[in-house]
Amino acid sequence: ANGAADISKASIELWALYEVAQTLSTSLGIRDTVEILLKKLSAIFPGTSCSFMLLDPAGESLQAVGATGVNIGFISGATAPGPRSLSFRTLQEEETYFGPFDREDLILSACGDQQWSDLNSAVIVPIVSEGERLGTINLYHSERDAFTEHDRLLLEHIAERSGAAIRSGLLFDRSRSDVQTDPLTGALTVRGLIEDLKERCSSPSPFSIICLDLDAFK
Repeated sequence: ANGAADISKASIELWALYEVAQTLSTSLGIRDTVEILLKKLSAIFPGTSCSFMLLDPAGESLQAVGATGVNIGFISGATAPGPRSLSFRTLQEEETYFGPFDREDLILSACGDQQWSDLNSAVIVPIVSEGERLGTINLYHSERDAFTEHDRLLLEHIAERSGAAIRSGLLFDRSRSDVQTDPLTGALTVRGLIEDLKERCSSPSPFSIICLDLDAFK
C-alpha cells in the first residue's frame, strides 16, 4: 500500500512539474502566472499554506502576490519587511530556509472574523532568474517537522523552473502598463480606458463615468 501511495505521489509531482514547464511558454501577467503555479503546488503539497512573495520595485520588502491553503486570508496580502524578515534574508542570501515557522517573518493582512491556524514548519525558497532576485516561494504546515529533504529539493526545483515564468510575468505587466498609461501624466490611454471598462463591466460592483469636454486644454 505504501509503495502504491509513493507511486501515486510521484505521478502527481511529475505531472505538476510538466504543467509548470508548460506555464513557462505562455505570455501571462504576474497574477495569472502565480495563480497557475499555486494550483500546481497545492496539488503537490496538500494541506499546506503556500505563497509567492515578490520583491517590490524599490527592493525594500517582499509582497505576497498570491496564496493558497491554510490561513490564505492572512497570507495573501502579507509583507516581508526588509532585512529583519527571514524571507527577505533568504532571497538576499539565495539560500533556502528549512525549519520552524518564524512568527516575526511576515506582517499579515487583517482578515475579518477568520481564525488564524498555528503554523509550525516552513520551507522558503528564493526565486532567481538570469541573476535577478525576484522573490520567494513560502510553504508552511501546521505540524512540526512536516517537510522532508525531498520536499525541500522538490520546491527548489520548482522555484528554479518557475523563475523564468515569474520574470516573464513581471515584464509582461510592465509592457502592458506602458501601453495603457501615458508616460508623462500616468493617465489611462484610450486602450487602457477600454481595458479598464471591460474589467469593471465584468464585475458586479457599480461604477460611474464622468465625461469632460475641455477646449484648448494642453
